[in-house]
Amino acid sequence: MSSLTLITTASQLAKKRQFKSSWALESLKGRLTEVSGMTGLSVVAPLIYEAQTAKEPVVWITTGNELFFPQDMGNSGVDVSAIIIVVAPNFVAAAKAAIKLLQSDSFGLIIIDRFEKETLPTSALGRLTKLGQTADAAMVFLTSNAKNKNSLNSLISLRIHPTYQNVGSNQYICNYNIVKDKRNGNSWTKSEVFNGPAGLR
Repeated sequence: MSSLTLITTASQLAKKRQFKSSWALESLKGRLTEVSGMTGLSVVAPLIYEAQTAKEPVVWITTGNELFFPQDMGNSGVDVSAIIIVVAPNFVAAAKAAIKLLQSDSFGLIIIDRFEKETLPTSALGRLTKLGQTADAAMVFLTSNAKNKNSLNSLISLRIHPTYQNVGSNQYICNYNIVKDKRNGNSWTKSEVFNGPAGLR
C-alpha cells in the first residue's frame, strides 16, 4: 500500500510539518479543544512534542485513575519526564488547577483527561478561554464521547474524533474526523499513518 511510505514518528512529523495546519499547537492556542473517543493519544502526542520543542511546558491533569502509557509517549519523541502531572479529584478541581496554571502564564499546553462524566459551568469554561488567550496557551480536553454525542460544552471551539484503520504490520491510518471547528469550518481533513504503539488507547 503506497500510503505506508508516509509512516513516521510524531517527532519526525513535527520537524517537517505542517505546523501551519489546523491541527498544530499554534492553531490551538487560545481555544478550547476536545478530542473525543477512546483513542486520542496518537493525535495529542505530536502537540506535546511540538510544545516541548518550543520550550513550552506541558501539563496533564487527570483523576489519577488512568494515564497515558509512558512507552507510547516516549516512542513518539516526547520527553515523558518533562510532562507535569496534576491529579485532581473531580472536574471542578481540574478546572481550578488549570485556571491557576494559566494565570501563571508559564505553560503552552494543558491537557485535561477524562472528566466528561461531570459537568462544569459555562462560566468556568469561559474563564479558561479568556485566560488561555491571555497566556497564549492551548487547552485540550480528552473525552470518551461518541462522535454522535454532544461536545463537552458549546464553548468548545474545535472538536476532533480520531478513528483508526489497521493496515497490518502493527500500522494504523488515523483519520482525524472534524466534528466542529468554529474558526476554520469543517472543510479541512487530515490523516496520518502511525506505527501502532504498545499501549494504543
